[in-house]
Amino acid sequence: MNDLIQPRPSTDFAALGQGVDAMARARGHDTFLEVLRDSRRSLLATAALIDDLCDSGAAPDAIREATQMARTLARHVDLCARAVEQLGGVVTDELVPGRAIDHGGWPASARVVRRVIELLCVESTLCASTLAAMRRAARDPIARELLGDMLLDQRAHTALGWSWLEREARHLPCGMRDWVMDWLPELLADVEARCRPPLSAVTRVQLEPPCPFGGLSAAEREVSFLRAMHERILPGLRQAGLDGTAAWSMRPERDAA
Repeated sequence: MNDLIQPRPSTDFAALGQGVDAMARARGHDTFLEVLRDSRRSLLATAALIDDLCDSGAAPDAIREATQMARTLARHVDLCARAVEQLGGVVTDELVPGRAIDHGGWPASARVVRRVIELLCVESTLCASTLAAMRRAARDPIARELLGDMLLDQRAHTALGWSWLEREARHLPCGMRDWVMDWLPELLADVEARCRPPLSAVTRVQLEPPCPFGGLSAAEREVSFLRAMHERILPGLRQAGLDGTAAWSMRPERDAA
C-alpha cells in the first residue's frame, strides 16, 4: 500500500462553484461538510486501529499501512474543509464528531478484527459507493475532481480491508468468531441508522434541482446504500466465513420515520 498516497496536482479551489447561485453554493458546502464529517470519523477510528495494532503486536507492515491510511483521511478532511470554506460555509469543532466508537472492553486482537470489519470493510465500502454516486451526479468540474480523488483512496482502503478479512477471518478462534457474529447485527444496525435515509425521506417527492456539487437525494442515497450492502458487504462477509446475511436479518429494526 506504499502507493496509496501519491502527489496530485494542486486543485484550483478558487474555481469551485464559479457562476453558481448562492442557494446552490449553500447546498454544495453542506455536501462537502457531510463528507468531511465521515472522513473525520474514519480518521479517528483509524487512529484507534493503529493503537490496537500496536497493542496486539501486529507486524510493522500492518501498522505502516494503517498509518498511511490515516494520512490519506487527514488529507480528505483538509480537502473538504477547503471546499466548504470556498463555497461560503464554516467548519468548526462542533461540526465534526469528537471521538470514535470505543471497543475498549475487548482484547487488542479482537479490537483489531472489529475495527477492520467496521472501518475498512463496512464503512469504507459504503463511503466508496456514496462517493461514486456523488461523482456521477456532480456537474461542477472541481467538485468532480475532488470526489474522484477521494473515491480512489476509499476504494484502496476497501480493498485492503476485504483482503485482510478474507485472509485472517477463517483463522479466528471459535470464541472470537462467536463474539464477532454476536456483534455484527449491532454494527449493521448502527451503519444503517447513520447512512441509510429514513423511509419518509426516500418516498418524499424531490422538488429541488440537482446539486451541481454531487449532493444526492434521499432516494439516490437509498439506492447507493442498498447496492453496497447487498452487492459487496454481505457477500464479502460470507466469503470470509461470516454469515453477514443472517446478521443483517437479525439487526434491530430501525425507525421508519
